[in-house]
Amino acid sequence: MDDFQIKKIVDCRGKNCPIPLTRLKKALENINSGDTVHMISTFPESVDHMVIWSRKTGNELLKTEAKGGEYHFFVMKK
Repeated sequence: MDDFQIKKIVDCRGKNCPIPLTRLKKALENINSGDTVHMISTFPESVDHMVIWSRKTGNELLKTEAKGGEYHFFVMKK
C-alpha cells in the first residue's frame, strides 16, 4: 500500500503532449508543497516525458503504473 494521499486527479486520457504536462502543472499550482497529484494518460510517451519533467522541475515522481493502455503517475509537489 502506498503511504501518500491523492489531493487531485488529472484525467488526460486521449490527450497528446503537451496537454498532460500542462494540466499537471496547473494542478500542482493549486495544491500545497508535499501534496500528491494522480495524473492519468493514454499517451505512451508520457512515461519518458514525466521522468524528464520531474527532474527539471524538482517535483517528485513517486510512482508510475501502466494498466490496460493507461499510464498512472503519482507526483508530489516540491
